[in-house]
Amino acid sequence: YPIIMKEFEGKKLLILGGNALSCDIVKTAQQMGIYTIVTDWYNVDKSPAKKIADEYWNTSISECQLIADKIKEEKIDGVITGFTDSYFPFYEKICTLAGLPCYGSKHQFEIGADKRIFKEACRRSGVGVIPGDAFTTYQDVATMTESIGFPVILKPVDNSGSRGVIKCDRIEDLKTAFDFAMSYSNQKVIICEKFMDCDCVGISYQLCNGEAKLALVGDKTSYSNRDIKTLSPGSIYPSKYLDRFIREQHQHILRFFKDEGFKDGIASFEAFVDNDGFYLTEMCYRTSGGQHYVIISDAMNVNGLELLIKYAISGSLQEDSIKKINPYLDNIYVRMNFLGKPKAQILEFQGKEKILNYPGVIKFVQKLYPGNCVGEEGTSSQMLFSVFLRAKNKGDIKDFIDYVRDNIKVTDENRMSLIDVNGMDLLYN
Repeated sequence: YPIIMKEFEGKKLLILGGNALSCDIVKTAQQMGIYTIVTDWYNVDKSPAKKIADEYWNTSISECQLIADKIKEEKIDGVITGFTDSYFPFYEKICTLAGLPCYGSKHQFEIGADKRIFKEACRRSGVGVIPGDAFTTYQDVATMTESIGFPVILKPVDNSGSRGVIKCDRIEDLKTAFDFAMSYSNQKVIICEKFMDCDCVGISYQLCNGEAKLALVGDKTSYSNRDIKTLSPGSIYPSKYLDRFIREQHQHILRFFKDEGFKDGIASFEAFVDNDGFYLTEMCYRTSGGQHYVIISDAMNVNGLELLIKYAISGSLQEDSIKKINPYLDNIYVRMNFLGKPKAQILEFQGKEKILNYPGVIKFVQKLYPGNCVGEEGTSSQMLFSVFLRAKNKGDIKDFIDYVRDNIKVTDENRMSLIDVNGMDLLYN
């Protein structure tokens, strides 16, 4: 992370939302010399970023006018948020009311949060997408299956973390699957798409002052849950499909950014790939749970989170640093997700320091803490912790996973281990 930067020393940054991932925003800003304030309506025990911030408020981020007034009273210099799509309408409105920089527009944040709007934008720019569309009624979904065939995937347009995603293999089960996916949609709109039984890649771009640089393409591993690949032990970078992606999709993505007016920030995508092409399925126009900026910072010395903080304070980016961005990496990088047993309550969490001291570990991200309950099976809330590792070969990855198994202790009230290592072998086999 950077040393204190004189131009930002003493500036005040308001961070919307205090979840575990937001701790990264607080720490990075503090190391830049910025005074940090975190606000949300949760108490401190459920908002870990509040514990490390210089100051915190217990004001809900939905209280936009109240927060904007307080920003002016407290002479706050910038506002930022990340990791959670539902925060961005409030972020954009607060920035507008307070007259502070916002790195994206309402339209762009909608593209990043709404799978239907994203799919439409991709089609306008020639970006490959999965056959299927968005629907509000069961009958329309049933009609779509007649044209694309089974199996299909149903998912809410306005949720993330694999919530509400379900596979359906036959017409007899379609109504049940439809109701399940619809129950996770606030808009009551779902997408029905062809089920893609093929490899999956994650893609990350850094945008700066209208220039977009491809930073990472990685292979996302996954294994089945409810007969659908929603659980990911992690991702490996660079991807075996890197060259193909650059040949087949990169220029379309650049056109997508230009057509939709994206100029600054971090944009990441998930895509399926088969012999015929790439099929983009979703986008994050924010710091994502995958935290690609961690790998980019280690490999290229360009910290995308730091750039977002700079933008929040200054309102513009004139950065030569992004010229160093290159998706062809000198090392293997791995992001590993260690999952917990669903619905169990955590009593004990020990061993973090041992992992941080392991050679090649560049970051440990704890998602759940003692007293928390592990989330629903097959969703991102099932994740206990993530580790970012720099490795020379896949043997190094196996050795590290064995080390974690022996040195991290996450248990329930019966002293039973909650760490689920199913699928971790996919990262080194």
